Amino acid sequence: MQLLSKLLKQSDLALLKVSPLLDINLALNQLEKVSRIHIISIDNDCKELLFEITGKKTEEPELLAIHFARNSIQKFRFTRKEDAVAKPNI
Repeated sequence: MQLLSKLLKQSDLALLKVSPLLDINLALNQLEKVSRIHIISIDNDCKELLFEITGKKTEEPELLAIHFARNSIQKFRFTRKEDAVAKPNI
């Protein structure tokens, strides 16, 4: 956390790459000023999890999920609040 504070003094933006297995909610409780979370998957397997951290506090970070399938690319934008009330489209 101290290193992150030092980085944000030098730049307005830091990109933190973490384990794809990390619990996003737990990380958001510990990290401050997260503006976006990038989730990158290939063939339904999460490969990258990136936290975009700015010098400003964001009320609700946006999640950007990109799924690279065999013949297509799917992109999704949502917040945790939207995800909590979303209904599956079956």
